[in-house]
Amino acid sequence: MKASIILLRTLLLSTSQHNIYKHSTDKKRRRRVIGNYVGLACLYLMLIGYSIAMCIGYGESGLIEAAPVMCAIVISALAFLFTFFKTNGYLFNFKEYDMLMSLPFESRTVAGCKFMYMYIKSLPWYLSISLAMMVGYGIYAHPLPVVYPVWIILSFVLPVIPMLLASFLGFLIARVSSGFRKNNIIQTILTMAFIILCFSLRYIIEAVIRDDQVENTLQTVSEATENAGRVYLPVGWFAGAVRGPVVSDILLLTGVSLLLFVIVFRIVGNSYRSINCKEVPYERTEETQCHKCDRLQGV
Repeated sequence: MKASIILLRTLLLSTSQHNIYKHSTDKKRRRRVIGNYVGLACLYLMLIGYSIAMCIGYGESGLIEAAPVMCAIVISALAFLFTFFKTNGYLFNFKEYDMLMSLPFESRTVAGCKFMYMYIKSLPWYLSISLAMMVGYGIYAHPLPVVYPVWIILSFVLPVIPMLLASFLGFLIARVSSGFRKNNIIQTILTMAFIILCFSLRYIIEAVIRDDQVENTLQTVSEATENAGRVYLPVGWFAGAVRGPVVSDILLLTGVSLLLFVIVFRIVGNSYRSINCKEVPYERTEETQCHKCDRLQGV
């Protein structure tokens, strides 16, 4: 545990924008950091405004009880997509591989820390949505005071399961294609499909507004989100935890997230070196071996 904390802290400090601004003497680099902060602040404000507007729509239509389910669905979908597209480069095939694997840490410790690094970097996006929708839900639903701390705590837990699922899927792709390196093609196809879907949503929304079907559409979406909570259990657990709050749902969401984390990175750790090592021709009479692994094993 102590080794994981040290490694994670080192990863965060080495890539921290604040750390770069504080210690860099390059004025262009410092201005770039400020520009990044301004750009991110604008994006977060837009995301918060969109989330609150969504709750207002539900509240004005008398469907505010569907807001927690929609919140969980949106965060889970974003967490899965963001993680899947970042897995190759964050979790696998990253440039610091030689340096990290030469340190006295187990493979699953390195893999788990890289996942936590990815989680912490993405967390502000998920919190922007969740906390904004919590405010909107509170305005219209007037829940018990205990709902707010429960919602805030579970906002940190909710992205974990979809991120683990995406990481495990990325692991399977990397494991199968480790000798061929074709996983970039799959990711490119999925990225293009997602972009096309985003563009299509614009025309769907315009058609709904033009035909004055907003209220009926919200009703349909509300029913669909409730059904999604029954299919994808973490969504239902989150909704039950913040509506009730139901203690069993809180424990299930937290406990299953922790259990899946342990299981996934115990499996990933067993193949971590072989996935990140690229086999290339090597001048050796007996067999072809991985350059990276040879260096690490002292061959």
